[in-house]
Amino acid sequence: MVIVFQGDSITDGGRFFEPDGIGKGYVYEVIEFLKKHYTNVTAYNRGTAKNRSADLVARWKGDAIDLKPDILTLMIGINDVWRHFDQGLTTTAEEFENNCREILEKTKTIESKVILFEPYIFYEGAVDISWQEEFEQKRKIIRKLAKEYADVFIPTHDVFQQMSKIFGWKMMVLDGVHPTALGVNILASLLIEAIENIMAEKRHE
Repeated sequence: MVIVFQGDSITDGGRFFEPDGIGKGYVYEVIEFLKKHYTNVTAYNRGTAKNRSADLVARWKGDAIDLKPDILTLMIGINDVWRHFDQGLTTTAEEFENNCREILEKTKTIESKVILFEPYIFYEGAVDISWQEEFEQKRKIIRKLAKEYADVFIPTHDVFQQMSKIFGWKMMVLDGVHPTALGVNILASLLIEAIENIMAEKRHE
């Protein structure tokens, strides 16, 4: 079983600073769980900090298709919003949808099971409420594509918003986006559940 984790800095988790290339984010927690409960699992973290959807298109063959994953997880979208507001690099709704659709179409050719996270945000810290319209636009696109391409969809934003009613946003994210230890644990738990469901389906095929 080959699992590839794709996305931006949230998935990256500092992997370039770790000798195993896994990082210390939610991917690390998921892989530690898989090591304890499954055999013959090969995992690759290919999340890359600062990536937008266009960056994934550029590296999708080498960092996804060529690895031939049985399961591929993807979280992307927040930098397509963020880079607009801090660097003036705009990704239109059409461009974002086309980029995401292109990589998901390519993934169909290897018959990988796809787990798709929606992006999440809190309008706190480094994030401003002026981001809301564009963020919701991107989130809506991911939800639309999930219906077409994903085997499992994880409604991350909704989960984080609900959990913040218990813990408060500062316990979950550092700057409005990047997760704290608790945020990492929540993401890992959501993804473990999704992977377990796919594994269970495979056992019954």
